[in-house]
Amino acid sequence: MKSTGFEEILSGFSKISPLKFEIWNEKGAVGACDPGDLKGVRQFLPGIAARVYEAEDFRHEETETQDGLFGLPLFDDDIIAGVLLAYFSNAHDNAQVSCPDPEDAKTLLTRIAGMIEERWDMQKESDTLINELDKSYESLHLYSNVATQIKTLNFSSQMILHLLNEIKENIRMDMVFSIMPDRPDYSEIVCKEEVKIKDEKGFVASLIKAVEKSDKALEEGYFIVNNSTDEKLFSKIHKDPFRFLAVKIMHNESFYGWLGIFSFSMDDIIKRSELRLLVSIAEQIGVVIANTDLYHNLEDFGINIVKSLIVTIEAKDVYTGGHSERVHHVSMLIAQEAGISEEDRKVLNWSALLHDVGKIGIPEAILNKPARLSDKEYSIIKGHPLKGAEIISPLDYLAGSIPGVLHHHEAYDGTGYPSRIKGQEIPLFSRIISVADTFDAITSDRAYRKGASFEKGRKIINEVSGTQLDPEMVAVFNKVYKRARTWLAEGQIK
Repeated sequence: MKSTGFEEILSGFSKISPLKFEIWNEKGAVGACDPGDLKGVRQFLPGIAARVYEAEDFRHEETETQDGLFGLPLFDDDIIAGVLLAYFSNAHDNAQVSCPDPEDAKTLLTRIAGMIEERWDMQKESDTLINELDKSYESLHLYSNVATQIKTLNFSSQMILHLLNEIKENIRMDMVFSIMPDRPDYSEIVCKEEVKIKDEKGFVASLIKAVEKSDKALEEGYFIVNNSTDEKLFSKIHKDPFRFLAVKIMHNESFYGWLGIFSFSMDDIIKRSELRLLVSIAEQIGVVIANTDLYHNLEDFGINIVKSLIVTIEAKDVYTGGHSERVHHVSMLIAQEAGISEEDRKVLNWSALLHDVGKIGIPEAILNKPARLSDKEYSIIKGHPLKGAEIISPLDYLAGSIPGVLHHHEAYDGTGYPSRIKGQEIPLFSRIISVADTFDAITSDRAYRKGASFEKGRKIINEVSGTQLDPEMVAVFNKVYKRARTWLAEGQIK
């Protein structure tokens, strides 16, 4: 069993899921191991691995220190070749993320195991294909480039375009295309400069339409035309004879589109080696699209966890319901008015929503205390920016939001916390969030006082401009104030 190549993928899954993943064989751990012994879990892994081997089926077990241990066999040619193990890991005791129930865990492990087994199958097919290509350097070079691209979970239209150009140059065809109706970003056509076709998209569409009219195309995973003049459906598409091959891009039962090669040169036919190479490439594209979809689904899973944290925070503090949403909305208005790029606004989006995530570890008695906080209680409150940064730090795709969360209580004059930085030293996102957060704190009801009016809140914001708040961001806030007030007054918040 080859376990290499999965460490990065399993590590990525571990970062966006409350579970940690490892691959084991009969001798022990062989891949994606966490060198630490999180809460003594290491002592239980050999036992559950052995029992999964014996049962050859999914297992869920619990221990005194672990809410959940999960195991699923990995098969290679119907023979158990290893075990995928997962265990619940709440790295932040205060994060209040629960262990997935067994059915959800089984579904997730089954999807990951399927990907691992498919990668093994793909490797076997790759090895067989390499032997059959009779050590053709150009074909091997092309296949190597494809395999390198397929390893990534960030497949893109640029990669498709590069891949098609590689095929065009190595197989020496006049045109290579990828047509995926439901994924226009992956639909590309590349032609040799000397080939003149007025409407390339329309031409390829005619080819595919003719393919789909054929009963054979529905039965086979590919369609070959070695001489268009011999085929009634294709002879009308172009006055000159041509040859072409179209291969289905699929994964399991999901059909994504067609990968094709085309040439006006009739000196040769499409070789079986070219067919096999294109079929293999199409299969790998199908796998990587499916894997990319799975990865994005897991990203969404992680984001939903974060959203649940926000709900949990506001459920703890009965007086700040909707606070994160309000701060987010006003922050985004300021950012848009300030001309901040769309890419940066995406980062600010999460920074604003998560700015108070650290309060999840603060006792409700402190959050909802109707009287003045003691020095000790206020010190606990002041720790929430640092705790918030710690909570989201394991989530790579939210890493950009950490500065905004960590420094949203810094003061422009350097008297804030936790780092007492000042002026432009404070990250821009933090300075924006600070304005929105301060405005909402003033205008929202609290356990110890009634919220001020919007006009009063605006007045106070301007009074602390240059001391507590960035004067430039306050000036931008003044420009968007009417829009913010309208949104507030319509009952979206407050």
